[in-house]
Amino acid sequence: MKFWRSPPETRHDRDSGALEFGRSMIRKIQFSWLALRDLGVKQVLLYALYRLGLASGYVRLRTPVRTKVTRLKGWMLHPIFTLPTQHQLEALVGSLREEYLREADEIVSGQVRLFGNAPMALELTSPGADRHWSRTRLAPGEDIKFIWEPARFGWVFALGRAYLLTGDERYAQAFWQRWEQFTAGNPVNRGPNWESGQEVALRLIAYLFAAQVFEHSMHSALDRKTGLLAAVADHAERIPSTLIYARAQDNNHLVSEVCGLYLAGVALPDHPHAAKWKKIGWHWLEHALLTQIDPDGTYVQHSMNYHRMVLQLALLSQAGARTVNQEFSLLVKQRLAAATRWLLAQLDWNSGDVPNLGNNDGANILPLGTSQFRDHRPVAQAAAAAFLGQRCLPAGAWDEMAAWLGIDLKDLVEMPKPVDSPAVKRLGYADEWATLRAVRYWSRPAHADQMQVDLWYQGVNVMSDPGTYAYSHISTWDNGLVHNRVHNSPTIDGVDPMLRAGRFLWLHWDQARWVDDAGQAGRVLTAEHDGYQRLGIQHRRALEWLAPGHWQVTDWITPAGNALKHHASLQWLLPAWEWSLDDSTLTVLGNQMKISLMVQSDLAEALEKTQQCLVRGGNVLAGKLDHPDTFGWYSPTYGSKVEALSYQVDFSFSHPVKMITSISLERLG
Repeated sequence: MKFWRSPPETRHDRDSGALEFGRSMIRKIQFSWLALRDLGVKQVLLYALYRLGLASGYVRLRTPVRTKVTRLKGWMLHPIFTLPTQHQLEALVGSLREEYLREADEIVSGQVRLFGNAPMALELTSPGADRHWSRTRLAPGEDIKFIWEPARFGWVFALGRAYLLTGDERYAQAFWQRWEQFTAGNPVNRGPNWESGQEVALRLIAYLFAAQVFEHSMHSALDRKTGLLAAVADHAERIPSTLIYARAQDNNHLVSEVCGLYLAGVALPDHPHAAKWKKIGWHWLEHALLTQIDPDGTYVQHSMNYHRMVLQLALLSQAGARTVNQEFSLLVKQRLAAATRWLLAQLDWNSGDVPNLGNNDGANILPLGTSQFRDHRPVAQAAAAAFLGQRCLPAGAWDEMAAWLGIDLKDLVEMPKPVDSPAVKRLGYADEWATLRAVRYWSRPAHADQMQVDLWYQGVNVMSDPGTYAYSHISTWDNGLVHNRVHNSPTIDGVDPMLRAGRFLWLHWDQARWVDDAGQAGRVLTAEHDGYQRLGIQHRRALEWLAPGHWQVTDWITPAGNALKHHASLQWLLPAWEWSLDDSTLTVLGNQMKISLMVQSDLAEALEKTQQCLVRGGNVLAGKLDHPDTFGWYSPTYGSKVEALSYQVDFSFSHPVKMITSISLERLG
């Protein structure tokens, strides 16, 4: 047998290795210091304790893989949801009835719409279900969200609604068959579907819904019903053991887990741990809502999708609390009212859609009142009624969510539109409006999206945020839409205005402030941020509504000195319609709409060296661009991306420069 030996290590090799090791250690120390500074000692310490619990085996001891036998005294469910009668539900869903039944029929046939996408196979088995959840591992590039999402049982809401609408026993039978399949294939505390306390809590909530809706079905034998409530108890027992992780994250994980824990305590009043679950759940629920929602309504994760999710969790918690004569404290009510106004200030009243702000993981944990993932009208109506004491919309199919949660809408007066929020700056009116993003961060940013402009015209998001697409993927699509360069904002010298330190972690936070526009209220918004000060550059942006159909965005980019030459790239993301591009104007034509963009500069040096580029779906249509992969895409929900037009104007400068983007919108026909 022949053995091969590497060449002898030279002194140069040793020196190079030592140098690289030193650099790596310096980077780690720098990142650790910045994490402590930006995140705070408490969050870092809690996460370290969680990791220690995993490494030491303590968490594994607290969540044993042996099958638990929860002894319940018969059927003892305390209802959380308010079940509408068939007649009431028919009136609520209206013309959406057939669409809802088609979706339920898909689930009966084994298909599910994950994240609101096209139907795919409903798969409830998972790899690694023979091992403790702390020891499961995924293959590189595999996205655990596609394992977790069907196991949340979010599809049970479609089955339950269809069952109450029709009385068809196929829908109840489908639930019980799928539930038994999941229970057999995912034993307690085994496999990835028990890894996250949040996933466990969301599944628990869906179980409680199913327990109520299917209680009187011919397929709901007593052993099935008591088994389902035993599963609720097993799920509730799983949550406290890793609550320290949720506290370290201090985001929707914590709200989800304690909401689930609290509702389990309310729903199973005879369980020996019910009082403890209620007490722990309510304490941390109030704490989380009070600390995670700013007084102006901004949610800690700077994400539209997570903002909706937390409002849904608050509404669920309130529904459960109402049944036991418990209510939120005054301060928490004030924060939830502010969070509701924040959402309403970003709602497009024509479509129910909202800007695709921040991380969008496709979560819609209470899919009632609409068939469209991006329609936020159901949660807007329910939250406005619950936390503001007013309707935000007239009666419609979106009232369904409020009905299931026991929120009475019939005597509420509709509030005027649009709704003001101190956290969201908006210009325009219901049919034509725009926002400029400028945030002072007190918590972790999601995307590098300061100075992002969103523009809406007659229900269409004509200048948009790209969204998320995927957290875990190969190559550039590993959370690749978080960068400044794919947002509607200038990028300087090809770098982000913050330091990316992980898939979900930014350091050196990019802080912005609003600039007073005296005498121009309702017409101009101006802000500036400090993300490029490390390059010696100040960036200020103004969004101006000139007249109906006419907008202007002005960017002032000011270097501290005039010795160094810098490069800037200004992007606008538009719908993937027919287009034409000349020397200074991009025209985009849809079926009934025309968009015109013209970018100009006041600096001859920049104007002479301006280059234009147009990309659709990662393919360059005009101009030149290296690595266009993530450009020209829009992700409406998780795991889905559609083609868009990325229009980029690149220029070099060494003196202060003003770039003016003129936008014209025209309805055709």
